[in-house]
Amino acid sequence: MDNFTTMTYERTGRVTCTTQNRPDRGNGITLVMPRESARAVELANLDPHVHVMASAATGRDSAAGTT
Repeated sequence: MDNFTTMTYERTGRVTCTTQNRPDRGNGITLVMPRESARAVELANLDPHVHVMASAATGRDSAAGTT
């Protein structure tokens, strides 16, 4: 599986979930996140078992904006 640095990517059954993992920075969006998000979508599209993609964040903030 690909190495993600700012998020996790997991598949459970027919559902994938990407989780932003920068709670110390309010899950603020970095320059790497859009590329990792695009890669997660690409992985899900290539997997015939995936039917749903979900997005989440660690900590109390879902996204604080660009850092």
